[in-house]
Amino acid sequence: MKIGKLVFGICLGFSVCFLGFAAQADTTAPTCTFNHLAFDISTNNQPIISGEATDTESEISRVEWRVDGGAFATAILSGFSADRKTATFTFESTALDRDTASHLFEVRATDAAGNINTTFTSYSVYIIGDRPEMGLNINGRTAVNGDTILAAPSFEVTVIVAPTRSLATLYYTLDGGARQTLTGINPDNAKITYAFLSPQLSDGLHKIVYEAVDSNGSVSSLEANNLIVQSAVEISVQGLALNFPNPFNPETGSTSIAYTLSKAGNINLTIHDLMGNQLVKQTYFANANGGRVGYNEVTWNGRSDSGDMVGNGIYIYLIIADGRLIGRGKLTVLKK
Repeated sequence: MKIGKLVFGICLGFSVCFLGFAAQADTTAPTCTFNHLAFDISTNNQPIISGEATDTESEISRVEWRVDGGAFATAILSGFSADRKTATFTFESTALDRDTASHLFEVRATDAAGNINTTFTSYSVYIIGDRPEMGLNINGRTAVNGDTILAAPSFEVTVIVAPTRSLATLYYTLDGGARQTLTGINPDNAKITYAFLSPQLSDGLHKIVYEAVDSNGSVSSLEANNLIVQSAVEISVQGLALNFPNPFNPETGSTSIAYTLSKAGNINLTIHDLMGNQLVKQTYFANANGGRVGYNEVTWNGRSDSGDMVGNGIYIYLIIADGRLIGRGKLTVLKK
């Protein structure tokens, strides 16, 4: 009788162990891979992207995709394996802008057990036209007509050509002078060229024009006009300093204060209540955001330097350079 009980106990123990093992849940998320386009460049602004989703334990039930951080949409699944643990996904994007900035596609997959990969698989692709695509940055910022720039600016032009072509020649013309050839580099992709230019400019208005010719003879041009150099004048705020949103609620976000400087310099931005009490002092150094020539944008979270959130009301901000007031504005705090 004791032996029988012992055998029964051993069998019961094995059964419990076996059932516990069989009941282990699938916690492994699927993985995804992309089938890349040629050169990661497309002249089709609605490219069809495909790839494969794979899971080690459960069936693939859904694949979703998005572009440039937008909302997720469901991809078409096909080409399932016999156990449905591998599937091909396909989707066609909405119309995308043609630019020298890449578009980011992301996918996530869900299996039958409900696992979803939270680290999205990503893939970047450039969308261009039939002619070379061009973009211009000045000292790391997108060039804007009428912008104020340094007397010794750094121009960086980016040229992207179609997958079946190459860049034949790149020209530039500065202030209506002779057209000159500019040599670029291709550090990452033979279809993408970066070219740099650092002229010494006098005070006044300037214009630069770029022309790119590809191996098919197609030509694109890009120009930046009325670029202002004011190295000899005192630093000043051009136009009005503005903040947005205004009013703003510091319980839910911050406000941005934007202003344009005639030249680079060390800037102090102070914020005061209507009694004149200084609540905030922020310092920005020359050539960094807040103190660089041209457009600057800084933020305030609605708190004083002591860390206290200010109350509802109107506040004054002052922009000071070298101890001299060069700009001011009003902002409103409105907590709900």
